[in-house]
Amino acid sequence: MRDDADSRAAQRDLVRRGYDAVSRAYRTDEGESAVGSSETTAAYESWIQELASHLAPGARVLDIGCGAGVPAARLLVEAGFEVTGVDISQVQITRARTLVPQATFHCADIVDFGLEPRTFDAIISLYALIHIPLHDQRELLSRIWQALRPGGLFLAVVGHGRWTGVEDYFGAPMFWDHADTDTYVSWLRDHASRWSGTATSLKATSVTPSSSRNAPRSVPPRDAWVAITLAALNAPGGH
Repeated sequence: MRDDADSRAAQRDLVRRGYDAVSRAYRTDEGESAVGSSETTAAYESWIQELASHLAPGARVLDIGCGAGVPAARLLVEAGFEVTGVDISQVQITRARTLVPQATFHCADIVDFGLEPRTFDAIISLYALIHIPLHDQRELLSRIWQALRPGGLFLAVVGHGRWTGVEDYFGAPMFWDHADTDTYVSWLRDHASRWSGTATSLKATSVTPSSSRNAPRSVPPRDAWVAITLAALNAPGGH
């Protein structure tokens, strides 16, 4: 497929249609992964707790690819933060507005969604960047950087190794595209030096869900190619 704006928009739309179709199979109202899936949300609480330990009460947090709002947005609200979620799937957003009414949710393609400079104290994106074409991801990371307030934090799940493709996911076709972890760290450092001229503190930790050998065929072996990166960013100050 040609790497142009139309083909990338079609890939993102495939993700939209996929999550519209599999929303409830993918995530329960309690924020748990599907029974029998190799995926798990068990680590979400510890990730959010670590993020929260660096934020002041009432901090503004953006959740990119928030899905149905559970468990991430719900955990952020419970931690006392002002939460905004964005997701491309209308089905996911409709559920999120019911399940986490204290947060604000927008149904939008994050590639086209307006991010105002210096708006958020933290931005998270858990298992969402990996559904966006790489060309769009790199541009989005620059916009994320600019949307952070000074001292802002960025928490994201990114690729462990380079991979792209369309596979069956809970019965619906789904698109993935991601670089390797070192590439993401390099991109983030590049944005840091470009916008603030300061060093960026980054921590990359491998995510190893339970083995996918006995999982349904519809679930890709995520343990082979997904990592978590916590970036404590010295976001732009006087620039």
